[in-house]
Amino acid sequence: VPFLDEVKSWEKKLSTIGECCDIWLVTQRKWQYLEGIFVGSDDIRLQLPDAAKEFDKIDKTWMKIMADTAKNTNAHDACLAEGRVGVLTEMSVRLGTSDVTSIQEHMLKLFDNCAELIFARNNRIVKGMVSAEGESFEFRTVVNVEGAVETWMTAVSIEMKITLRAIMKESVFFYPKHQRLKWMDMSLGMCCQTGIKVWWTWEIEDVFNRVRLGDKNAMKAYG
Repeated sequence: VPFLDEVKSWEKKLSTIGECCDIWLVTQRKWQYLEGIFVGSDDIRLQLPDAAKEFDKIDKTWMKIMADTAKNTNAHDACLAEGRVGVLTEMSVRLGTSDVTSIQEHMLKLFDNCAELIFARNNRIVKGMVSAEGESFEFRTVVNVEGAVETWMTAVSIEMKITLRAIMKESVFFYPKHQRLKWMDMSLGMCCQTGIKVWWTWEIEDVFNRVRLGDKNAMKAYG
């Protein structure tokens, strides 16, 4: 298809623009609410000095984003600016609440088909993930929820990859050691699909090797 690469590129861009607009509006609503509290109200700022300082930092970033956007109002450029979605997502979380579980509303945008994180120990650790279909897995090493949201979410991303790689290897390894239905119950859905394809590929290659070595009935026997 002559325009396939270009179509895929625009599909990705439009998806990112839509995602950015959604989080942009959410962030703006939260910022407007808190602006009415912290801007021009010395009493509240005195009563909540730490919260006021945190808002000031976010406000500075927000105002810069809006000033840059005012100079160039092209949605493509504004939404696809380097790190724009990540910055707005972080701002939305920080503006919304100090509750780390507020990240849950953004999970499907941050990770493909991950509906929520599994928190534990009074939300001090993340120990796993749950898909949109309700399928879940636990991390091999829990992630401590400490520091800035981007810090521990980066750690979550790293542990997700480590854990899923281990789960995938185990799923492929146990494929021939259990009955098919039992093995499928033990495995994640994507691991089942991958494991079946890995072993089918090996079996076909083995048949071809046997035929090459002179076993003319190898394919028939496999079938």
